[in-house]
Amino acid sequence: MTALEDAQSVYKRIVELLRLDGQEAAAHGVAARLPEASLVQAREVAGQQGVQAAQNLLRDAGVTGPAAAALAETLAHPVMSGSLVALKRGERAWDVAGVGVLEGANGLWRLRVYSQVQENWVEATACGAEDVCQAVRQAMNRVLAEPLPEA
Repeated sequence: MTALEDAQSVYKRIVELLRLDGQEAAAHGVAARLPEASLVQAREVAGQQGVQAAQNLLRDAGVTGPAAAALAETLAHPVMSGSLVALKRGERAWDVAGVGVLEGANGLWRLRVYSQVQENWVEATACGAEDVCQAVRQAMNRVLAEPLPEA
């Protein structure tokens, strides 16, 4: 373990760990929303049967054209995935903020998990490293006493 000096140092270390260094979006202007179980299944299918099989599964889950193609490509050729969960104990409950990252050979996705009708869903948004860094900053600022200084 390494003690970090302050919140800015923590932010910089998270950016390093997530390997955010100028990567482009996996596709421009595409996003997908699907049940988490479908995304997990598509990841497994991509690894075993390839891009086309994963793309078909994503389409069956309601992901449309360009988003299904780009996400299937990412799932078939993964480079890195990771997440940040930031917690702050309130008087009655925990404040929780987070962001997920998925990188494929074709670029980056920002992931957000949410519940819909008692089922976990994932919103996957193709975006560049700068946007993911901003999402990390927002998650941290939600739980910090003082916000991080602007980059």
